[in-house]
Amino acid sequence: MDHFNTGAFFFGLTFLMHFFFAMGVFSAARGLRRRGEKVMFAPPIVWALLTLLRGMLALLPYWLIHHSSLRTTTQGQ
Repeated sequence: MDHFNTGAFFFGLTFLMHFFFAMGVFSAARGLRRRGEKVMFAPPIVWALLTLLRGMLALLPYWLIHHSSLRTTTQGQ
């Protein structure tokens, strides 16, 4: 039992990272909705599921669309 399974370790670490990113995206998207702003292209749960499955490949577009300086300030009004 001296064998350490590095593949399982990195899979678990990656899953945890994606999970916490997804929870952050879900919380932020719900916060946008509570403030009366529009969540673009999909509801918060879809953004969270995409982030859970794809990690940074979904997190980056979400952030660019909703939280970067590229976003217009009049979207939800």
